[in-house]
Amino acid sequence: MIFVKRDGDTVVFSTIKGRLKTRNMARPPRQPAGRRQGEGPLRRDREDPDKRLLDEMYDLYMGGMAPAPEPDAERLIVRITPEKGYQFPPVPAAA
Repeated sequence: MIFVKRDGDTVVFSTIKGRLKTRNMARPPRQPAGRRQGEGPLRRDREDPDKRLLDEMYDLYMGGMAPAPEPDAERLIVRITPEKGYQFPPVPAAA
């Protein structure tokens, strides 16, 4: 699960450096089934050593619950500006 928020036309989320997610972001996109997906420029905005975005997301989505401890995690803030969107399975066109 990943918590995201909008910042204008940008989708912002927090992730951990070196995890599968960060490695997958460097690969060409695939078309997963049964979910929504967007494509656009991806930018690692900056490192987040104080985990401010993670704390903000937990306030927003988890009612202020504290995230699990991650003593060695190097958090990154990632921004995506969607240019295309997809939904799987496709929604039938209106007649």
